[in-house]
Amino acid sequence: MFEDLDQNIKTEDITAESINGHSGHHHHHHHSESGHHHHHHHRHHRRHGKAKKVVLAVVLSLLGILLIGGGIAAFKGREYYAAAKTMAAKAEELKSGLNEVVNNLKKGDYEAADASILKVDKTTDEMRAELDDPKWKIVDKVPTAGEDLNTARRLLNVLDEASDNLLKPLVKHLREKGLPKTKDLSLEKALSPEFAASLNEYADLIDTLCPAAEKTVKDFSELPEFKIPQLESKISKYRKPIKENAEEIQAHLKFLENASTNLLRPAAQELNGKGLKMGEGQIADMLGPELAAQLNVYADVIEKLAPAIDRTLEDFGKLPAFKMEEIIKMNLKSIMVFQR
Repeated sequence: MFEDLDQNIKTEDITAESINGHSGHHHHHHHSESGHHHHHHHRHHRRHGKAKKVVLAVVLSLLGILLIGGGIAAFKGREYYAAAKTMAAKAEELKSGLNEVVNNLKKGDYEAADASILKVDKTTDEMRAELDDPKWKIVDKVPTAGEDLNTARRLLNVLDEASDNLLKPLVKHLREKGLPKTKDLSLEKALSPEFAASLNEYADLIDTLCPAAEKTVKDFSELPEFKIPQLESKISKYRKPIKENAEEIQAHLKFLENASTNLLRPAAQELNGKGLKMGEGQIADMLGPELAAQLNVYADVIEKLAPAIDRTLEDFGKLPAFKMEEIIKMNLKSIMVFQR
């Protein structure tokens, strides 16, 4: 195809020559009275013709390239347009999938939340497979589109990591253990060995989830903005609140990690093996020296934990407020109020 183009340029010389010859001839007739005048003009004309020739050759070769390029682009364009539409549909699927996860968690339907997470995983896998398709290799070289493709790939990686290290462990814990209910916090329960075990479980959960959440927030905040405005507007409503509150979110997560280390684990350790042996009867049946001894044990435990309790409450009071409405809904202070 490109050889034809060269051929075109060569034949072009001839056409330019003949056009030039023709105009020279015409000129000659016109100015026959003055030979000198004609000669000067003719030379000027030849130079002019030469320039015209080059311009014409360039224009035609460009036209040829454009036509070929245009043909490929039109043919490819359909493919890219279809792919872009598919990706847009997948992005919508991803969004509704993530909403579904959140709604199922809110409802306390952890089985359904699990299923929604798998659906989200499937969608991100499909999107990644699409972005890894060879046809995007060409686009990778194009400044704006190529950068956006890379940003999209990075976004998928962030979502995958969040799904594996954050959502799945959370749902698994909730499904197996549930959230603490207010009724579990009776004196009797609090003095049972199971309570010590559950404190350790919460500490484990915090130690699993908080670093993963910190990484997700950091990676998501650091994602470059999409160059294509339609893409950016879709992502920015999520990125903006997270980015603007990144420090505050990290502070809340750090608070939880500290509470886990300084309070939950020591409390579990202190309580472990010291659980009240309630027997079948209620506390009233045990009002005697035995209970007094047990309560002394607890007084010691509380005394040992008092500094950690004070410090944790103090840190809690110092937690920074979030900057934006959307995030207030995710505020830890509200999450930490136990489900009734």
